[in-house]
Amino acid sequence: MDVLLGLFLFCVLLNTGAALECEICSAMGSRTCTGRMKTCAAVEETCSNTLIEVSQDEQEFPVIIKGCASFHKLITNQYYFTIGGGKIFRMSGVYCVGEACKSALPELAPIQTKPNGKQCPACHSYTSTCPDEVVQCTGSQHYCFKSVSHSVIGYPDGLDVNILMKGCTTDALCDLLNLGKYLSLPGIGNHMAGECWPAKNTCQ
Repeated sequence: MDVLLGLFLFCVLLNTGAALECEICSAMGSRTCTGRMKTCAAVEETCSNTLIEVSQDEQEFPVIIKGCASFHKLITNQYYFTIGGGKIFRMSGVYCVGEACKSALPELAPIQTKPNGKQCPACHSYTSTCPDEVVQCTGSQHYCFKSVSHSVIGYPDGLDVNILMKGCTTDALCDLLNLGKYLSLPGIGNHMAGECWPAKNTCQ
C-alpha cells in the first residue's frame, strides 16, 4: 500500500511538471513544527514527517522532523526498542505532499510494559564503548540489538555525533538491521546500522 501511494504521488508530480517543495523543520519536546519551504533534490521524491519519542519514568519527550525524502530511505514502519535505564525509544514516519503534510502525524507503536521473560545487554553512549547493564524485554521485544548511528544534534547547523545503543527490540528493527539497511531521517542524515539476535530467557 505504501509503495502504491508513493508511486501515485510521484506520478502526480511528473504530470504537473512542478518541482517538489517540502517544509523543513524540527522541534524537540513537541509533535509539531513549522519552517521554510525547500525545493527538493531530484532524488527526493516526497516529503516526510518523522516522529521520535523517548519515554522514561512515565515522562515522554517527542521530536518531530519534517523534510524532503527518498522513497527507498523512508521510515514507515513502527520501530520500538528499550536501551536500559528505563529509556524506551519509539519511531515512525509518514510521507506526504502539499497541504497534507501540515497535519500528517506518524502513529507510534504502543508502549508495552509487561516483561516477557527475556533479557538483553543494554547501554547508550555517545562514544564507541559503553558499560553493559541487563534490561528485561517486554511485550513483543524478543530480540537483542546493537547499533551505531550517525546523527546531527541541533538541526540544521548542529553537532555531528556517533551514538552507540544496545537493548531489546521487535522484529521490525531486526528486519532492517539484518538486511544491512539503515534508517535515514529527512534533512539531517541520521544513519543507523547494526545487528540483531534472539534474546535469551531470563533464567538462562
